[in-house]
Amino acid sequence: MNNINNQAGNSLQIHESSENTVLPKKGHNFFVIPIIIFLTVFLTGGIFYLAIQNKIQTPQSIFNSNSIAPKISPLPTKTETATSLSEPQKYLIIDGSLFKNLPYSQKELVVDKSQLKYEQLETIEIESFQLSPDKTKILLFTRGDISAYVLYYKNITTNEIKFVDFGEEALWSPNNRYIAFTRRPADVGPLYLYVFDTLLNENIDTIHTKDKIYTSYNQLVWSSTSDSITAQYETRDDIPYGNIIDKGETKIMLKL
Repeated sequence: MNNINNQAGNSLQIHESSENTVLPKKGHNFFVIPIIIFLTVFLTGGIFYLAIQNKIQTPQSIFNSNSIAPKISPLPTKTETATSLSEPQKYLIIDGSLFKNLPYSQKELVVDKSQLKYEQLETIEIESFQLSPDKTKILLFTRGDISAYVLYYKNITTNEIKFVDFGEEALWSPNNRYIAFTRRPADVGPLYLYVFDTLLNENIDTIHTKDKIYTSYNQLVWSSTSDSITAQYETRDDIPYGNIIDKGETKIMLKL
């Protein structure tokens, strides 16, 4: 009898245990699998999109400042003035002549190399240029069949072109009137410092004295008041290859 009761109890426990067990429902699988597929496709697509973006450059990134290709300037707005078109990047040197780069890829001839003539030189070409601070004049560094630059300047307002001198280094004064430049008196020798007045169209100051006849000047810097120049100097006891006896920085007051 006891054995029968024990068997009945065991069967009852098994029955109760089977009633408490929670089995997975088939409906759950219907939602889980699509979610997994969706997340997989979404993540894969995102990774692919980012990879494509890193490989393909936009037109703006192609013409950045570090690119070999020329930078494309935006078209001028209605408020853009003529002064803004006088910035250095708006000018181009093509085949020895100077052009203004206008909107829509147009170019206007500013200085034709045929306008630059000097009796001792057969051919002259513009190598570089420097705008005055007020953008009304252009200092032209031209090359002929000599080692030094041939300096000219053009008044943009009057279109006049004037010969300045031969030179190596040149710089506009802040007041737009003077051009400081260095020049050797001969093929060899020190670099003397000169100041050219664009109002008088002549040199008005030559910076060298008898006690410093073998002194060269370079790295010119104008004062904000345009009445003095700071420069590096080097003095030798003979030319062209004498010993250096003095060097440093000096401030030169001009005789204006």
